[in-house]
Amino acid sequence: MRRKLPTYTPAVVVTIALAVFLTAAAAASAAADYTVYTCNGQSARSSGWYPYLTGSVTGATTDNCADGGGFSAQIAGGQAAPQAGRDGWGFNAPQGTTIVGLRMGRSDSAIGGGSYPNGWGYGVFLYYPWAEPGNGYYYGWAEFCIGASPCASLNGQGTLNWQATQPTGAIQVRAFCDGQSCPSTTGSSTAAAFSISYADITLSATQPVALNAVGGPLLNSSQPISGVQTFTVNASDVGPGVARVLLYVDGQLAQSYPVADAEGTCHTPYTVAVPCPLSVQETFSYDTSGLAPGAHRFQVVVQDATLSEANQSSSATFTVDVAGSSSAGVPGQPPRSGPARLTVWLSSRSYGRGARRAVVAYGSGRWLVGRLLSADGTPISSGSVTVLSQATNSDRWQLLASAVTSSQGLFSLHIPGGPSRLVRVVYPGAQPPASSVARLLVRARVWARFPRVIQRGAAYVFRGAIAGPAVLPGTLVEFQGLALGRWVTFAVADTGRHGRFHLRYAFAPGPTVVHELRVLVPAQRGLPYLGGASSPGRVLVLQ
Repeated sequence: MRRKLPTYTPAVVVTIALAVFLTAAAAASAAADYTVYTCNGQSARSSGWYPYLTGSVTGATTDNCADGGGFSAQIAGGQAAPQAGRDGWGFNAPQGTTIVGLRMGRSDSAIGGGSYPNGWGYGVFLYYPWAEPGNGYYYGWAEFCIGASPCASLNGQGTLNWQATQPTGAIQVRAFCDGQSCPSTTGSSTAAAFSISYADITLSATQPVALNAVGGPLLNSSQPISGVQTFTVNASDVGPGVARVLLYVDGQLAQSYPVADAEGTCHTPYTVAVPCPLSVQETFSYDTSGLAPGAHRFQVVVQDATLSEANQSSSATFTVDVAGSSSAGVPGQPPRSGPARLTVWLSSRSYGRGARRAVVAYGSGRWLVGRLLSADGTPISSGSVTVLSQATNSDRWQLLASAVTSSQGLFSLHIPGGPSRLVRVVYPGAQPPASSVARLLVRARVWARFPRVIQRGAAYVFRGAIAGPAVLPGTLVEFQGLALGRWVTFAVADTGRHGRFHLRYAFAPGPTVVHELRVLVPAQRGLPYLGGASSPGRVLVLQ
């Protein structure tokens, strides 16, 4: 639901069609979900969609996603009213998954005349997981219309945001004639058609990833270990595939390993239905030199492409005797056991002083600087620290880098530009492991294009975008005008693909006047940036 917006005092008639969301209560889905983004630099077919044509009709499908367009289907006009003629696109959930949501942008639909049940129509049809699409085992539709006027009204809504209320295994989007006969469209080149600009499908993985075997020198408890050691993981999955391996030391995340990805698709945002390999047999390494001599507990965890704890699997705990590193016993260096003090801050330069919280412009980074001391204040040199990051719109920590302290216990590394995030530094060589967190906040960068001159009564489109690959479709933007020294919101819109948005409106009759307009992106859940606004634009509105 949109919040109630204040009235904008200048006379502006807004004609934007805001996204309409289905109000049916969605069934609670498992936490192990992932989204497949379509038309994100590759063809719809590559993302798992397939075209089809059934019945005695002449039709065509197109796929221009890889070229920056969308994908579409149409049934040619001037035909002899076929029965059960269908042309469209379908998507089947991979084995081990179900469809739980669809966000789809569609436009340019053209539906011929007629009314239910004997008219040309358009619909998004839903199928049970155990049914093959086309065999009649569908249970309903996400949207549906028959006839020129109803379909034109549906088309004006622009965006479909559907969530499953029962298990769904397949979706078909189609233009159709399902009646005994359909009206003639003689004189028209198209009887029924639709165009999809993007169709992002959320899938739920129904089974956890399987950790079949682990082993190797790192996990060998028969003799003490030291230095860099390896371990081997054998894992498999029925669903989105195995995405990464996590190594925990003494209950703390020590390192995260992405699996080998021959296809180059096992990274977010996902653009294929099965983004990661279904089986993995791979060897990884870990440097034990940062651990204190003595017994340590190692555990291996594997995660599927949902990157969710709900679907991960863990090994047994291996208790291993670590002999220590080559730096043990160095004069002046405290033993790596017992408590330690770890302090971190964000600075504009390496080794510069700063604070644990910093605000930067979009595209800017900061230096992460820290110091590691023993409990009595003695610098810990050659200490290995692990740096993790977590975007503010995510609940997952990702391995960012590692660093080694100097003789003064200092370390620094540059945090590159990106979204707002938490940065956590862990020193596992202390008992208990020492950690510290800093917060890097990034202002959103917004641009908008306003025409310089507008004629009253004519509809114009304002366009713009929020910079950054982390901006998801559906982010709220507010169009504002300057009135009596205050910015007042007069309309809202949602972003589509790649953070883009637009507003279509017309100024009501009135005198010639200059308006100053801008676009505001408020801070909101799901947006990994602070709020931001575009540069104001001055628009001359002619009488």
